[in-house]
Amino acid sequence: MNYYSSRISKYYSYDNRFNRQSPIDKYEILGKIGSGSYGNVFKVRNKLTKNIYALKKVNLFANKKENNLYLVNELKILTYNQSNYLLKSHEIFMDRGNICIVMDYAEKGDLRQYIKKYKNNNMKISEKRIWHFLIQILLAIEYLHRNNIIHRDIKTANIMINKDYSISVGDFGVSKILKPDINLATTQIGTPYYLSPEIIKGKNYDKKADIWAIGCILCEMMTLDYAFLSNNIHALNYKIIEGKYNLDNLSYSESLIDLVKKMLTTCVERRPDIYTLVNMHIIQDKLANRIYLMDSPKTNTLKKKNIKKYNCS
Repeated sequence: MNYYSSRISKYYSYDNRFNRQSPIDKYEILGKIGSGSYGNVFKVRNKLTKNIYALKKVNLFANKKENNLYLVNELKILTYNQSNYLLKSHEIFMDRGNICIVMDYAEKGDLRQYIKKYKNNNMKISEKRIWHFLIQILLAIEYLHRNNIIHRDIKTANIMINKDYSISVGDFGVSKILKPDINLATTQIGTPYYLSPEIIKGKNYDKKADIWAIGCILCEMMTLDYAFLSNNIHALNYKIIEGKYNLDNLSYSESLIDLVKKMLTTCVERRPDIYTLVNMHIIQDKLANRIYLMDSPKTNTLKKKNIKKYNCS
């Protein structure tokens, strides 16, 4: 067992290297949901309970070392987070060299698919639904930031929509768990459409890079397309650095449009952090309706001594 295998092994409950039986035998694969650089995701059904789940398979031994390090972080967050708006694992086990992660299945797909459906039908998403999704995203990221974690890959494709229109933010494969008293990261990582100006410039960045990405998502829900769009990466980077996006001729409220402008502020110092956003009057008024489950402010995601808790006030 190599270094990363030993670090990952504490998160799974079963290893069938010395036994023909495996927890994967109790799942029926119904189809492939998607794939990426870190593995494949399948729709599965538990043969006993008939419950539907998403099962992510990652080949531990074919992965690059740095990807396995990211996997350790992902398993840590999936296993220990207690947020109502973050994806969680139901079961993690090893099967024939693959780490298998069983998670909730999002019946309505991801937010990117949801937006495409509206665009293809030439319809707009209602402001009420946009607020509903946005507030849940903010609560999810507030939980991560309180536990000193930068998601680093917030995008519509990583936001799962459940049957009741609750959401779960997932894909923590490149999330950065910061050390105590260290609030900056340096690695350039993430999806180009959602990268913040400071990341593109190669500068150190902090949790506000996630705020920029949420601004991109909000703009995308309103315009039904990426906030920053171009035919080549250089032109895309220029638009992002200059903050050139278009919210003209939209029939949404000024408060929603103003929120996009706040989050897509190119100057990091002027861009609000997650606590400022959550405590805005417009957000607090909607939270007062009590339709949202609030995460405990005392919850420490990773239950580790070296994870610093942040006060939300």
